[in-house]
Amino acid sequence: MTSNIHAFSIDLIVFDLDGTLVDTKDDIVAAFEWTLDQYEISPPEKAQIEGLVGTGVQDYLRELFRPTYPDPL
Repeated sequence: MTSNIHAFSIDLIVFDLDGTLVDTKDDIVAAFEWTLDQYEISPPEKAQIEGLVGTGVQDYLRELFRPTYPDPL
């Protein structure tokens, strides 16, 4: 009997952690609130930040900085 299993090595495993495997919205909100605080910008409501989950970090930053910096990126 022969085996059809081939040996291979795994160099990297990537997980999408914005709600796919674990709920990280609170962590994402905290990170963006901290970032805005560094620029002395009052953060929007949590729901607005959560609504941006999945759009990508550039879209997050553009939307959250827009009231203070019209064209941040």
